[in-house]
Amino acid sequence: MAVTSFDAFISYRTSVSGAVAGRLQRRLERFATPWYRPRRLRIFRDFTTLPAGPDLWQVIEAGLARSRTFLLLASPEAATSSWVDREVRWWREHHGSAEFRIVLAGGSLKWDPAAGDWDAATDALPPSAYGMFAAEPFWVDISDFDRAVARIAAPLHGVDMDTLVGEHLTYERRARRQRRGGAAVLAVLLVLSLITSVLTVRNARRADRQSQTSTARALAAAAVAATADNQQVASLLAVEGYRLEPNPQTTAALYAVVSANPRLVGYLPIDGLVTRVAGAAGTVFAGTVDGRVLRWDGGSFTELMRMPGAIDALAANADGRTVVAGGRRAMIWTSGAGAREIPSPAGQRLTAVGLSPDGSIAVTTGDEGGVTVSGPAHRSAVLSGTPRLTGVAVPSAQEVVLLSGNGGWERRTLPDLRRLGGAPGPDLLRYPPAISADGEYIALPNGGSSMSLAPTRSAATLRAGTWGTQPQAVAVSADHRRTATAVGGRVYVGRTGAPAELVELAGNHAIEQGALGFDGHRLLAGIEGAVVVWDLDRAGRTVTSYSVPVPAPCGLCGDSWLAVDDGRREAVVVPDKGLGGMRYALRTGTAGALPAGLVYGPPVPTPDGFLLTTPATGGIELPGGAKLTDLYPASYIAAAARMGDRIVVVDRTNVIHLLDARDGHLVRTVAAPDTSDAAVATPPDPADYAIDTERGLVVFNRYGESVRVIHLDTGRQESIISIGATRVAIGGGRLAVQRGTSVDLFTLDGLRDDRTIVGDPSSDGPIALSRDGSRLAQARADGTITVRNTADGEAVTSLRYVTDPVGQRLSMTFAADGTLVVAVAGVGLQEWTLAPADMVRLACATAGRDLTITEWEQHAGTSPPADLRCLR
Repeated sequence: MAVTSFDAFISYRTSVSGAVAGRLQRRLERFATPWYRPRRLRIFRDFTTLPAGPDLWQVIEAGLARSRTFLLLASPEAATSSWVDREVRWWREHHGSAEFRIVLAGGSLKWDPAAGDWDAATDALPPSAYGMFAAEPFWVDISDFDRAVARIAAPLHGVDMDTLVGEHLTYERRARRQRRGGAAVLAVLLVLSLITSVLTVRNARRADRQSQTSTARALAAAAVAATADNQQVASLLAVEGYRLEPNPQTTAALYAVVSANPRLVGYLPIDGLVTRVAGAAGTVFAGTVDGRVLRWDGGSFTELMRMPGAIDALAANADGRTVVAGGRRAMIWTSGAGAREIPSPAGQRLTAVGLSPDGSIAVTTGDEGGVTVSGPAHRSAVLSGTPRLTGVAVPSAQEVVLLSGNGGWERRTLPDLRRLGGAPGPDLLRYPPAISADGEYIALPNGGSSMSLAPTRSAATLRAGTWGTQPQAVAVSADHRRTATAVGGRVYVGRTGAPAELVELAGNHAIEQGALGFDGHRLLAGIEGAVVVWDLDRAGRTVTSYSVPVPAPCGLCGDSWLAVDDGRREAVVVPDKGLGGMRYALRTGTAGALPAGLVYGPPVPTPDGFLLTTPATGGIELPGGAKLTDLYPASYIAAAARMGDRIVVVDRTNVIHLLDARDGHLVRTVAAPDTSDAAVATPPDPADYAIDTERGLVVFNRYGESVRVIHLDTGRQESIISIGATRVAIGGGRLAVQRGTSVDLFTLDGLRDDRTIVGDPSSDGPIALSRDGSRLAQARADGTITVRNTADGEAVTSLRYVTDPVGQRLSMTFAADGTLVVAVAGVGLQEWTLAPADMVRLACATAGRDLTITEWEQHAGTSPPADLRCLR
């Protein structure tokens, strides 16, 4: 049974009730407690209790498990928060309704005795709080703050409220008497205070530093907490917390926020509520509640046209040079010609608009079945007996597909609207349908985990994954490969033909009804104050992927060699045993195979390019293409590196050869650390060797029994007993030795034991150390790479390098600038940005705006700095 260490857990919507929760926590912890005594209660609240770390829910769940009372700060905003609902659901599953207290901070609560549950007028509770209580539970209204604190504190202290309030008032009166009596003492102490003024100044400075640390941690905790439902603000808070004080917690929060929602491109800021979105050829259009139609021009939105009332319908043509919008009337804008009003169904509110691919024909529909065609030949008609039209697709200048709210559709000719065919909707359609841009498929959401895509021609019905009920918006991509469903502030992207595959896009409060659309592989959504853009094809915001083939090592071979030059211009991958190899131009993403006919060893980066070792000839291929042979005994090469004007080569017998880097001639050999028969018979794994070119050291793992360090200047050897060692890595004066799922760190100067980083059972893949030794990367069996600080072993971030890790082989290395380069066999090459300065740049680019003074005060609780620009 878990030991209780918190008297209560406060659950609240961070973005709305953060200040109230902080005030409630402070009052509860000090209520009925003399000023000179420590707090009597301990309250869990994320701002003050969360440590640094990337897994927020794991920490919150531990707090829930260690708390004896649950305090729900109820409000309409909390009712829509997925985090609050998740916390309530956890408590309900583990404790039922026991020790559950409700504090009303906004909205309304009304109990229905007949139904034995909350009345429909209740708007302050999340879904999991319904059906939870057999009778009306304990709840208080926080509008009378002092009384609410007393009523909450009494059961926490285990006494009745009158007794506790009396005790609290006694302590208050005593404190006032002590303050009055202390006045005389203060006069005497005045002289002493002058003597200690220097110490006071020092203490003040220390207090300022402590306050700064506290504020930075509060911003970091708020950033991580806001990631689920306000990624824009989370990005800004993470930047400000890290900038205020770059400590482990703020660094971890910055990495966690930037790594969250990997497909998010960013927010395009707009003043006002976005009601409709459209995209074409990379151009983003938005319609607003106040009747503006805007186009994103790379740095800001430009107004194209304006009409009375909200924009209820929006469409762009294939090249993004024409856009049509509808509300109380219809307007069209064309590049070079400007905006003008076009005919629309008379006396009807517009429900949908469409454009032909070339932009020459616009179709508008009204809420009473009216259809108007605008173009070379104008035509208007009212289609009798047609249910309310909600969607339009104009696949060509010759035909249009009209979608009804019940899922039925009709294909008609243009411009005369002669009916070509159609189908009624399903018998029961619970939610509004959607139509693809080419009119080929109709999405029919009906609840459950998948939805149908009905064809409008003689094609098979498709199915795609979805989730949730009561979607605000549904969209189908132009190629019919993807669907998107908006539920609350989350979007669920399904892939046709794979109903079980579902991608969740979180990070927003609420997506406006109908404001969802595809632009190729990008997805657009309208929210209050911005258009959100996702790129569904990319693996993450911090990664650049090159879809070029990476050669795979043989099934029984060790890790491949991967090397990157200092300027991060090129990378070379050579599979263990030298079976082929590829050279990659990182700036362009192009690749080419190494020259055929040779077996290659480890590649060696130099300032002029790569040296390619060719062990079968005992030689080296220089950057210019010249080949030097017979430089060392022809054999398998275990490791090689450039060290000043020398090339270090370790052969299969563990003999170390020092070659002149200019002409390749042998300078000398270093006594072999191990020339046993086993060393000759079993070529070592590349992961067993590492070379420190700054200190002139060669490190190798001797059959998992010990790790040996050879000094190249003297030939002296040192050993580290390390039973079960599987890999070694070097960086920044540190040596990493992997044993199973743990990694032992040593300082190379004196081979002092530094620390052991204990991984989980999945952490048994390749390892890499950054060039400065500050970061350790460790691949896991679940397709992720954990990056840790070597100073304290804490996880900084987790990188997903592959979706399906079964059977995958990878190699990785750090470039000189701290970028992690990963080569995944059969998948491609990846560059992961890990520098904090790059994280700040990415977070600011994602947010698309600066933090406001109100947001700072709400989350930090202190006066904001003079400059709140994100990039400054």
